[in-house]
Amino acid sequence: MKDVDWALFGQGIVIDEHGNDIIKKNVLAKELPFYARRLFVLGRDVLIQSPPELVAMIKRYAREVLEHYSS
Repeated sequence: MKDVDWALFGQGIVIDEHGNDIIKKNVLAKELPFYARRLFVLGRDVLIQSPPELVAMIKRYAREVLEHYSS
């Protein structure tokens, strides 16, 4: 697994019936950029489904990286 401080998610990490790790954590809207940066480094190893604001931040970071390497 990539280098992530999983302690950031506390008790929010659960395992579903299929053995997948799922993070269920309530965070303040102002904390979303913090979590987005940490989850973005996981690339395709993570699938963020909600909230839509977090998904949008991840997409924005991906576009920024793509633009950086397209120049």
